[in-house]
Amino acid sequence: MQVLEKSHSLVHLDVTANQINSRAAAALMQALTKNESLYCLIMSSVSGPHQNNIKSEGVRSAARALAQNCMLGILNLSGNMLGNDGLAYIVDGLCKNKSVLSLNVSQVYIDHNSVDQITRLILNSRVCYLDLSKNRLGNAV
Repeated sequence: MQVLEKSHSLVHLDVTANQINSRAAAALMQALTKNESLYCLIMSSVSGPHQNNIKSEGVRSAARALAQNCMLGILNLSGNMLGNDGLAYIVDGLCKNKSVLSLNVSQVYIDHNSVDQITRLILNSRVCYLDLSKNRLGNAV
């Protein structure tokens, strides 16, 4: 991750389907605190043999990283098992971040319990594109 910390030219990084687990995701997020060039980070997961497996603990450090990083504009975490807790960590960081404009958290296993976090994100961040598709945000049964 030292390469990401020191890079001054990398603007787009897509690590979809690279068997990234929560520990590796946390290291990537930590590297963002020192990176000054990355604009687009895609850590989405798709079904298959190389599926990423990022859970809430993998994005726990995201709040601090996102609060400190002023270059990142696009963050895609779709398809990972973040759950409501993971989304809360992301929202905490994005409410302090003024550069992220696009957030994809489709199919991240959130439900109606995340509605307050989503509301907070919409009202307190600069995010203007928000993908919440393929989650269970409907009313509790």
